[in-house]
Amino acid sequence: CTVSLDPRFYKKIQDFEARFPDGVPSIKDAQSLTVDGDWTFGADVVATGEAHVEADGSPGRIADGARI
Repeated sequence: CTVSLDPRFYKKIQDFEARFPDGVPSIKDAQSLTVDGDWTFGADVVATGEAHVEADGSPGRIADGARI
């Protein structure tokens, strides 16, 4: 799985940790995960296929249990 995180918001470890307070998404069933923009992820988020979180709407929060 290829993971690409927007370096403006995920480059430093403290920024990364702030955006994944409940843990990172599951990428077991994903071919890729691309995150553009400033997003905070809830608990138990699952990425599937070619998951892409768009910059439109950011900053924002991915809800607990969301499938992207």
